[in-house]
Amino acid sequence: MKRELPDLQGMRILVMDDDVAIQRSLGRALRGLGAKVGCAGSLREAGLKLESNRYDVVLADLKLRDGDGLELLPFFQKHHPEGCFYLITGHGSVDNAVTALKHGVRDYLQKPVDPIDLATRLSRDMVARRGSVLKNRLDPYLLFQDPVMSEALADLPRFAALDEPVLIQGETGTGKELVAMAVHRISPRATGPFVAVNCGAIPESMLESELFGHEKGAFTGAAKMHRGRFEQASGGTLFLDEIGEMPLQFQVRLLRVLEDGEIQRLGSEQRLRIDVRIVAATHRDLHEDVDVGIFRRDLFYRLDVLPVQLPPLRERRGDILLLAGHFLRRTFEEMGRNSAPLLLRVRQRNYCTDVHGLAISGSCVIP
Repeated sequence: MKRELPDLQGMRILVMDDDVAIQRSLGRALRGLGAKVGCAGSLREAGLKLESNRYDVVLADLKLRDGDGLELLPFFQKHHPEGCFYLITGHGSVDNAVTALKHGVRDYLQKPVDPIDLATRLSRDMVARRGSVLKNRLDPYLLFQDPVMSEALADLPRFAALDEPVLIQGETGTGKELVAMAVHRISPRATGPFVAVNCGAIPESMLESELFGHEKGAFTGAAKMHRGRFEQASGGTLFLDEIGEMPLQFQVRLLRVLEDGEIQRLGSEQRLRIDVRIVAATHRDLHEDVDVGIFRRDLFYRLDVLPVQLPPLRERRGDILLLAGHFLRRTFEEMGRNSAPLLLRVRQRNYCTDVHGLAISGSCVIP
């Protein structure tokens, strides 16, 4: 039976081996599966590459001509915490490799290395590793464990460190606002305000005043000056929820603000500089809305700089029981039974499936 080839697209791998033939054979095989591969024949050369490049994986021969491949493990763990470190060993060094597992080595491979087996292992381990590191970074802001959700959120820490707009798309109930809050809380703007506005819940006649503010007397009923959401979010994050519901006529005004970095309150001739990070979200397919002309193409591209696509719960079944347990515990705490033990027991044979493909658990037992 023909083996399915794993996809290593975009994975950065450093092969450390003083045997040039091994460097070439592994490098050629891994590149053929989409990986970006660097090679080093000594500790010194490998150290220089690790200092100047980011690697997801290191494949290190245990015995190099100028030392032990394990010498670079602490440096790699410190500067590449999401990465995986593997040892390539000969038969005589297996005992040493097993001992190295206790010090943070992900695994060891005996020579000769089968490139397809290696690639399969790398693909599986990196997904698990990134999911674990990502979960640690985002807790307690998001609750997940399914690899599908881990993959969807894999870029979130990197996106949070930037200051460009983030566009979160996903069906209703997928947690778009929670993700937006997580982006804010792990970003350099975490000490600033997080201001949320539902663009679909504000009448078009009030949208400009709500977002940009107004001066006293700007219109009937404007008894005092009002700072809009952009000003309220200064130094922090402005979350524009349901951006797809924003009226087409108003979209051009928002685009102007995003391009110029300035707002103008209603009734004022003064333009104010703003310092906000934009995170937008929608349950709509904005690509389709752009094609049919109900969402501006230029605004879409201005918002879709750092895209996040959230999967529905039916595609992340591994999170169903985790979320069910969370909501049960929260409910019992609200009932004043926060000290009561709660056991969520699931029997595989009791699973059933609804019309949407959602797995429904067996029984919940609360002593």
